[in-house]
Amino acid sequence: MKIGVLCNVFNEASWLRCALDSVVDWADEVVIVEGSYKIAVEAGAPLRSDDGTLDILDTYRARSNVTIVYENERDEAQQLQKGLEILKDKKVDWYLLVDADEVWEQTDLKIIKQAIIKAEHSGIYQYRVNFYNFINSFDKYYDAKMKRIFKLTPGAIAVGQNGLAWPDHGKQCDVGSYAPHISELAMVRCYHYTEIKPAERWLLKKRYLKVRDGNPRFDKWFVTKDGFVNDEKDIKKFTKKHPLIIKSSPLYKLWEQDPELLRKELFDDR
Repeated sequence: MKIGVLCNVFNEASWLRCALDSVVDWADEVVIVEGSYKIAVEAGAPLRSDDGTLDILDTYRARSNVTIVYENERDEAQQLQKGLEILKDKKVDWYLLVDADEVWEQTDLKIIKQAIIKAEHSGIYQYRVNFYNFINSFDKYYDAKMKRIFKLTPGAIAVGQNGLAWPDHGKQCDVGSYAPHISELAMVRCYHYTEIKPAERWLLKKRYLKVRDGNPRFDKWFVTKDGFVNDEKDIKKFTKKHPLIIKSSPLYKLWEQDPELLRKELFDDR
């Protein structure tokens, strides 16, 4: 059985090395799709990463299990589909969807691999996992459950931001309600640093989502000198330890030295 990793990447220099290093030796194949979505370009993003991400990707190019491609599809699903087709060509059976700003612990990856082996005999096509979603700082987070582990069939189709459907097997995408082919790995936790971002990235994301969805709820999102504000989140204090690998991140080093330095780096121009 071959296990893959699929990662969409755009301007994630602060986190990318940590994210890739946490999974690159675990997976048989790693496919990285770099580039902004066309909707994001409409919202003001450049086509290619311009923050050092491309240089970081170049350091992984010599690895035999890593494939890097450059695309600019309409949205997340179309961009992911490009990567899915490569994983299919490489005969990958299951894949872990990894954002370029999240970190996986080796103990959790072992659990995931065991669950995948069992799923081959139980009719499971997808697992949700628990997330620490960090926001504005390394000591603030909110809980989430997200789709991350997928069986890959020849006709599998990416759906939405991170979903998958299997029309060739008569299986629909996870829409949040119970289905016999969807399960959860409650003991697994991913460390997601997606919301420790500078103000300009937040505002770009807000513009992108408004173009993509036209949803007025994004009008409630704003950035202040103290960080991103989204009242929909139940923010909690994080008192556990971060993965050792994240300590190489320049933003973590700033926060460890003084949380005020991180705030200034991210939001002091607001």
